[in-house]
Amino acid sequence: MDYEDEAAKISAEIDRWQSPRFEHTGRQGRRSFEEDTNRYLMEEDTNDRHVSFAPAPATPALSLLKRMDTPAASMNSDPNWTEDDKMEDEDDYVPHDIQSPWVSRSVKDATPIIRRSNPSFQSSHTDYKRYYDASLTYLRDRRRLSERMALQNEKAELLQDAMIIVDENEGSDSQVDQKLIKDETQVELDFLRALNYACWDRSTNAVDDSFRKEGNFWLLLYFLRQQGTTSLLWDDSQSALHSYNNIISSYLESQASFIKRSDKELLDVLYCNGTGCPLVLKRRQRILTWLEKCFEDVLPDDATRPRKTKYIINTKLTREGLPETDKDAEILKNALGLILSGRLADAKSLARNSGIPWRAAVWGGGAPEDGASTGNPRRFLWKRMMWIQAEKLSEQKGGLAEETAISALLSSNLSVALSNASCRTWQHGLYATIRAMLDRTEDDLLHLRNNNRRRMIPYFPVAEHEEVESAYLRSTTEVAGWNETDVIHILKIAPFECMQGTGIIERAIASFIIGRESISQFMSEAMSKVVDDSSLRFLTHLALYLDSFSSSINQTSLDGSTEWKNELLSRYVEHLASREDLWYMIVLYASLLPDTFIFETLPMYLTSIESPQEREVVVRQLRELLPGNDWDSDVLKRVVSIIFEEEDESVDPKNVTPNDLLKMKAVDWLNFDDRHCAEALVAANRLLRQFLLADKTISANTFINDLSLEILDNVSKFVEILEAVEVTAVDQEVKRLRMKQAHSEFIAFKAYFNALNAYNQWNYVKTTSATTTPVGANTFDESRLNSKELEIARREKHRQLISQKRDVSGNVVSAANAAQSALREVLEHPGGWLVTEDEVVLENDADTKRLLELGTLRSNLIPGIVKLCQSVCSSTAEWMAESLDDLTLQLEQKRQTALQILDETSAGLDSAVSPKYWANRGIELLNIVSSEKDKIESVLGPDDLKSIMETTCLLAILEMQY
Repeated sequence: MDYEDEAAKISAEIDRWQSPRFEHTGRQGRRSFEEDTNRYLMEEDTNDRHVSFAPAPATPALSLLKRMDTPAASMNSDPNWTEDDKMEDEDDYVPHDIQSPWVSRSVKDATPIIRRSNPSFQSSHTDYKRYYDASLTYLRDRRRLSERMALQNEKAELLQDAMIIVDENEGSDSQVDQKLIKDETQVELDFLRALNYACWDRSTNAVDDSFRKEGNFWLLLYFLRQQGTTSLLWDDSQSALHSYNNIISSYLESQASFIKRSDKELLDVLYCNGTGCPLVLKRRQRILTWLEKCFEDVLPDDATRPRKTKYIINTKLTREGLPETDKDAEILKNALGLILSGRLADAKSLARNSGIPWRAAVWGGGAPEDGASTGNPRRFLWKRMMWIQAEKLSEQKGGLAEETAISALLSSNLSVALSNASCRTWQHGLYATIRAMLDRTEDDLLHLRNNNRRRMIPYFPVAEHEEVESAYLRSTTEVAGWNETDVIHILKIAPFECMQGTGIIERAIASFIIGRESISQFMSEAMSKVVDDSSLRFLTHLALYLDSFSSSINQTSLDGSTEWKNELLSRYVEHLASREDLWYMIVLYASLLPDTFIFETLPMYLTSIESPQEREVVVRQLRELLPGNDWDSDVLKRVVSIIFEEEDESVDPKNVTPNDLLKMKAVDWLNFDDRHCAEALVAANRLLRQFLLADKTISANTFINDLSLEILDNVSKFVEILEAVEVTAVDQEVKRLRMKQAHSEFIAFKAYFNALNAYNQWNYVKTTSATTTPVGANTFDESRLNSKELEIARREKHRQLISQKRDVSGNVVSAANAAQSALREVLEHPGGWLVTEDEVVLENDADTKRLLELGTLRSNLIPGIVKLCQSVCSSTAEWMAESLDDLTLQLEQKRQTALQILDETSAGLDSAVSPKYWANRGIELLNIVSSEKDKIESVLGPDDLKSIMETTCLLAILEMQY
């Protein structure tokens, strides 16, 4: 084997995957199940508006200085945001083989799915559809990544086997790994962003804010995942928590040694994630950025519009007077919202433009300055004064809560902030505590730097500023040692219930802010307390995302994630199955569950689907989404089997019952994909056996007449192909054997029902055809005719009689020939009708049961076919005898003469209108019955043989009479 060539081929295959979003370069000609799904949805409700739903580009984290000086860029419009910004701090990668429910054969590319959107947002179906679309895209992209990883592993093995060591290629594998890591991160970010947009889009006109909260949760995961899986699944063990404070202290001391840096330069390094900035600080900054984004999203559109101005014709902004009006409350409310959104500069502009510039001056007193010597020497004094002001304002009656809140937030006065009426929500409390932690980090850094300056710079102010700094730092001492666990604990014991965060979304956010152990505890508790559908949907998709880490490139896993996923997905699939409008979503979520669920439980849910359009969608989903080869066929076989096993409450073998119709339609599950044609034929044979064993011949006949013959044609083609190909694999040989058996069995059943139909047609023709043929009475007076005229009249009468006899006899002969030919086709079926002696018995219960059923049917039905064949011969012979006697009597001729007149083309007694002909055909039947080739005698009992012999004797007597 040429390992170098093989490695080159795999490298080319890997390169082919490197296109944007890992799309295949070629489109599949076959319509994808996504298109089928949306086609079904459009047929379901033609009044819906279809729009494209795609996640918008993300935005980078903004530094604190940018938040203070400029409005935050829109989440959808930052032109400087690049893909590389999303990938920072990703964990190192170690190659490994991936095995999980997320890793399987590829899902084919298809035309982008059209999302269904209801502009009124009143349909709960839309909520599920958005989650479904996001999950479908995520699953598809994860599996593409697994295929790329498999190709890369195969290439590495080939190179290792060939002992290829080339210096110039040493960095190639590492580059591919980094590309995979980057692509995997992008896939996860797209999924989280799609869920965020789904919730926010739904919350536009929602009555409550549950959708908005859930959207904020997915946005938090999005922000943390940008920093890497370590930031998302934070280590919150006791040892880790103890080390974080030491790491922060060491980092601050190292930065404080740069005494020549200004305040702004130091904070730039801190908040712009300078070299060596510990992840614990980056993560806290990320959480604060997320909170600011959440507040920004709910800001009114006119939040920055001045409230005490008006526009005149020449567009000059003219100020009104500045009386103390109730507009102060509105200004302060919007200013608080802007500050919570990280837009302090906009809040100050609002105050200045609204005629209260002193407020803008007060709020901006802590801004850093670029002075190389002292920076902003009044920063700590300002923060101390804001602290005192917050205390005083909170004690004043009739004071504005927003103004108090602003003072408390800017000075990190948590006691006032957490008790303020305008901040009395869990999200406000979280913001206040996280901001206080980061502000304390800033203060510690500047204080350490100032102390170093005092020791090293002779003329640096010492006493005055040092006392102010120390006084303020003492007021925030409790915050200095806090971690994320302390933050959540503070909120849990808040005096107001609305700030304790008891809702499922708040608890989920808190768990991810704290870390891994808290996440595990939350999931375990939440799973046991699911109270509504929305909570189940939320937890299911969260568990689905967490479990996907087990198949990630870095293989970062969370203990218990697989168990959570399996339990929640099982419950979610059960919920989807309870709603008919959500049936088409079942397969996607079931495909992520264990094999036992897919093969045992999923088919039970699918049995309720009866619409052909819905079934076609499901069949395509099974083919695309199930991870194993031919799993779709196994699931569909199980669906059909469950329907077949349902007992019929109505025992009426003479009529087709509703349950019979359901069983007939069940075979259609296997008719949508040509690959299932063999299984469709096997299922059809099984149902025919079931009907015939229950004496439901009419149901069986109805089913086989309505069954598409394309199934038989496709199986015939496959059999021919397999016969022409040399098969060495055991599974291929078994497949060929099964197809040949199913094909032969169906042909036998088809021949049987063709015979029954032909017999019934003959019986109808014989019964409705009279053996006597009256000729119309004369309409003239024979007494007035001479002898010659009488002879002419007599000949005309005979001519009419003979013509009518020929027509009626011809119809009976034609029907009898067709019936006898069809019945003999059953008796003379190649190898014997339903004979299984030459078949290889496959070792499973289904095959054993099939062979027993075939033997029973052969014993039950073959004697009847022999009797029907004899009945056709004997009854036709008797009918012909009566008809011939009638003709002989009316023609006043001998039988031989009358027979020759009736059939001029035959040699008299050999004519098909001769009773002797049909008597001989009936006697000849004994040759078929006794033939070892057709193996009929073996299924005939003594009573059957006695009946056959008695009928044969009667035919022999009839034959001698003619």
